[in-house]
Amino acid sequence: MQIPLNLAFKPSYRREDYIVNHQNKAIINMLDRWPDWQTPWLFIEGVKGSGKTHLAHIFSQRLSAVY
Repeated sequence: MQIPLNLAFKPSYRREDYIVNHQNKAIINMLDRWPDWQTPWLFIEGVKGSGKTHLAHIFSQRLSAVY
């Protein structure tokens, strides 16, 4: 029998907490190159849980913007 533990968890959306791998390296490199983009926008898509919110937080923190 497993007993669930009621542990408080607050996600961290800081850049240093984003785990980079071969699947997401291109997008994080793109965010790191801002404002030197070829276009003035960036479209991010992915399945639920793929890190879109984390990326949005990273970018808003870099711009000192409100998420």
